[in-house]
Amino acid sequence: MKKRTLFLRGLAVSALAACLSCNLSDLFGDTVSIDDDAGLTEAEVISGLKEALGVGIDTAAVHLSAAGGYLLNEAIKILLPEDVKTALTYVEHLNDEIEPVTSTLSLLGVDIFNFSVFNGMRDSLMVSMNRAAEKAAPLSIAIFKDAITAMTIRDGFGILNGDSIAATAYLKNRTFDPLTGVFEPFVDSTLALVGAQVLWGKLSASYNDLASYYKGLPSSVFDLVNLPVLPFDTLSTDLALYTTQKALDGLFYTVGEQETLIRKDPVARVTEILRRVFGSPGMN
Repeated sequence: MKKRTLFLRGLAVSALAACLSCNLSDLFGDTVSIDDDAGLTEAEVISGLKEALGVGIDTAAVHLSAAGGYLLNEAIKILLPEDVKTALTYVEHLNDEIEPVTSTLSLLGVDIFNFSVFNGMRDSLMVSMNRAAEKAAPLSIAIFKDAITAMTIRDGFGILNGDSIAATAYLKNRTFDPLTGVFEPFVDSTLALVGAQVLWGKLSASYNDLASYYKGLPSSVFDLVNLPVLPFDTLSTDLALYTTQKALDGLFYTVGEQETLIRKDPVARVTEILRRVFGSPGMN
């Protein structure tokens, strides 16, 4: 069942290549054609494959929107922004340096920063970001289908002669900006719903407090402890935009992966019409 689900996700990209190939020989002199013995007209092939394309998109969205659709897939899991990872690594390093000399610092009259406020933030924030991406995945369906409807024969010729993810590249070029516009406000509200925005507010405020604390340390502390260099004065990441962009990267990665698979593997052609079209002599 799992394998069948993965193959269905690939219908979107595979159908795209097959659907467009049917008309290109007449318009551009390409060698691709539909086998006359297959008993299919071009109109029937185009209609059937566009329907399969819609099913593939629906299936991909359902797969990604399931619990763990992003989080449990190492290839598309959304990690923390680079500046946040750098900042947290600094916090951990700074704590390791200061903790052994807290008694001495206390004797010097230096207040010790409460590093425990950062405990668990790294994993909790990452989980929340992936959950938001999973909830947003179904929003891609309508925009993808609009892009498929608007596709021209010239678009199809470029896809046909492109590489193994040419169809995915076409969809990304046509839909990334519209998808960003739809995803971002939804992701923003979902991040708030799952608690990520509160957590991010706490993390960034705590880091900014730490930066202020660091700057206020007396020179005697730096003489006593070899403190690492502060990477940022403040953290101001746009968490919703970052999560949106990474969610879309994962979406297109998934489509491209399945496009490559279905172009190469006959087993991935999971419907009768795909087997007939891709099995015709002109498609091999």
